[in-house]
Amino acid sequence: MVKGVGPSGQVRVQDALRRGVEYLRSRGVPTPVLDAEVLLAWILGARREDLYTHPERVVSGDQLKRFDEALETRGSRVPVAYIRGKKEFMSLEFYVDRRVLIPRPETEILVETVVERLNQRAGRRTGQRAGRHATAGEAGPQAGPAPSLARLGETGYGKGDSGGHDCPLWVADIGTGSGAIAVCLARLVPGVHVFASDISAGALEVARINAEKHGVADRITFLEGDLFSPFSDFNTHGNGETRSFPRRCEHGPGPGGGFEEFEGGFDAIVSNPPYISSAEMRTLQDEITYEPEVALDGGEDGLRVCRGILSQAPWYLADGGFVALEVASNRAGDVREIALHYFEQVEIIHDYSGRERVALARGPLRNLLTRDLR
Repeated sequence: MVKGVGPSGQVRVQDALRRGVEYLRSRGVPTPVLDAEVLLAWILGARREDLYTHPERVVSGDQLKRFDEALETRGSRVPVAYIRGKKEFMSLEFYVDRRVLIPRPETEILVETVVERLNQRAGRRTGQRAGRHATAGEAGPQAGPAPSLARLGETGYGKGDSGGHDCPLWVADIGTGSGAIAVCLARLVPGVHVFASDISAGALEVARINAEKHGVADRITFLEGDLFSPFSDFNTHGNGETRSFPRRCEHGPGPGGGFEEFEGGFDAIVSNPPYISSAEMRTLQDEITYEPEVALDGGEDGLRVCRGILSQAPWYLADGGFVALEVASNRAGDVREIALHYFEQVEIIHDYSGRERVALARGPLRNLLTRDLR
C-alpha cells in the first residue's frame, strides 16, 4: 500500500497512484490501474484525468489513510462500486451497496430499447387520440419531443411532468434492485409511471433512495414480492375483467398518494433477471461473491426466472404491450424459444459489440388468454 512518505516528507499523487497500482497488482486484482485511479480520484474529490494533469499534488495524511483502507478492501476483491457506494449508469450516479446488484453498462441497451418502444407507443396513442379530436372538430394534443439519451441528466421529466403526452404509460420493472432501470425510464419517458418490484426489502430501500435522489419518487411505486405476486390485482385477463389496484402506497399517481383506476394492463414489462446458471456461478471471479446471489443465479440452466416472467406476462400486458428482458448472449436463442411458447413475435436486440443482449416479446398467443392463470 502507500505507507511511508517521499523524500520531501510528503506523498504526491503520482507516488500514491503508483504504489496503489503495485499493491492491487500484487493481490491479483484484474484491473489494478483503473481501480487505483478511481479510488484515489474519489478520495481526493477529483476526476481521474486530474491525477495526470496534477501529478505533483500532495495527498494529505487523512486522504492517504483512507486510500490505504480502500486499497486493502479492494485487495480482498470487494467491488469498487461498493467501496465508493455509487455507480454510474446512463450518465446518472446511483447509490449502491451489497443489498443490490451493481448496474452494468450492458443493461443500458435494455433501457434504450424500452425507451424507444415506449415513446413510439405513446406517439401512436397521441396520434390516435388526435385523430378522434379532429373528427369531432377539435384540435388534438401535441406530443412533446422525446428526451435525448445523451442528455438524460438534463431532462425535465421528473416530478410528474407528462412531457406533452396525455396518455399515461404503465410499466412493471420486475427485480428492480438498485432501481436503475426504473429511475431511467421515469426520467426518459414522458408520462410514464413505473411499478418496481423486488423480492428483497433491502433492495427496495436502495431503490427508493435512488428514486428520491433523481427526483422521480412520485413516478415510481415500489412493491415487495417475487415475480408477478405483487401485481396479482393487475391480471387483466384471468377473470375477464380489469381491476383497479386496491392498495394505498407511499408513492402513487392518484390524489393523496392513492391510485387512480388502472385499465388495460402494462404497456411494458421490463426485467434484468438473474440469468447465470448455478454451475457458472461457481466459476465467476471473486468480486461476484460480494453481490446478492439471488440477483445473479438463474437456476440450473440460468433460465428459471426468464421462464417465469415470460410464462406469466401475457396476463398482465395491455393490448400492444411488450416484454423486454436482458439475456445472456449465449442463451438468447433459448430465451427466444421459450418466448415463442407464449408470444407471437420475438425479437433479439444486439448490443454495440454485436452480442445478443435483449429479448423483446409481443403479441400474446390468443389461446393462452382464453383460460385463467393458475
